[in-house]
Amino acid sequence: MVFGILLEVCGSVAMKLSNGFENVLPSVFLFVSYSVSFTATTYAMTKIDLSVAYAIWSASGTVLTFFVGIYWFKETLTLSKCLGVAMIVAGVLMLHSTQDDESSEIAKDTSALSVGAAQVANYGSMKV
Repeated sequence: MVFGILLEVCGSVAMKLSNGFENVLPSVFLFVSYSVSFTATTYAMTKIDLSVAYAIWSASGTVLTFFVGIYWFKETLTLSKCLGVAMIVAGVLMLHSTQDDESSEIAKDTSALSVGAAQVANYGSMKV
């Protein structure tokens, strides 16, 4: 996943450097880096839920690209940009915590089902 994120950022930087596809080398690198990024992220999604994986991939790419823009391309740093990035990070954290909550809810439901099944089994063996 990290490899996919880093290549996505490289592709975004190459997009800027391509100057609307006028510069050939950054233009080619843009397509190569995005292709490999999608491939790496696709493999990561075999282990991570789609909603969480895509949120992590896109948000991490957005945040890293934000810092590259500020540092390398000397873009202005404003309060609204910082708040926007903070909200993106908060959203990804909420998605990730929701996945954990859902997993624990499924575990609770599963244990409740097994307890219920045991009670039904015991009920059949009771003498009246």
